[in-house]
Amino acid sequence: MRILIDGGGLSGQAGATAAEFWRSFLPALARRLLASELCLLSRGSEAALPNLTGLRTFLAPAVDYDASAREDRGLRALCRALAADLFLSSCHTSAGIETPSLYVSWDSPPRLRGLRASSRRAARMAARHLAVGEEQATEAAAVHGLPRSLFRVPDPRTPTLADAVAETIAELVHREFVLDEGQAGRRAEEEKATAIRAARLKAAAERRAVWRYRRAKWLRAAAQPKRYLEYLGRIAGLAR
Repeated sequence: MRILIDGGGLSGQAGATAAEFWRSFLPALARRLLASELCLLSRGSEAALPNLTGLRTFLAPAVDYDASAREDRGLRALCRALAADLFLSSCHTSAGIETPSLYVSWDSPPRLRGLRASSRRAARMAARHLAVGEEQATEAAAVHGLPRSLFRVPDPRTPTLADAVAETIAELVHREFVLDEGQAGRRAEEEKATAIRAARLKAAAERRAVWRYRRAKWLRAAAQPKRYLEYLGRIAGLAR
């Protein structure tokens, strides 16, 4: 199984708590997934986990939460290019619904507007949900409008979240992702909403391009009479 991991959380993009959590969680998860191929999207100029062996690293710019629809499209295209079987994000991003994804709640849902909207979309598009504890699971479910029963929390027999995630992935290796009617509906709604946002962003960019063109044209036209008058002034000066 090939798993694409968005490593924006490792560089602190999702907050200091996220960086601390994911820097300890990902190596623990990698040790439990030796049979899987892990691909890490490192959001920065350097590899986020250079000492972790068996990890393919790709460098990418920082996440732009103000253009999350564009981020979704980019991650979806990357999943398709890598033929990824699963997507896991450390920074509240999503890759559409073509590639099944895991949503991991390690802290309270983010408060910043762009981050919160991206986190909500990632949660509602995910095929499976996990949380560090009961408190995080309950809060994430309430904030994102999801049933609490969707969130799996490690129990005494599964002492760590890395074990729970590895078990969930192992279960999915041997069977297809099965979504209930509610999950399927939410994923379709979020995909449609993302497409609408992308169309609006494209239309806004086109309007800005037209406005810049017209403004430049107007400035050129406004400057022409001045140059013409200067030219006439030079002619008049020569005539004297």
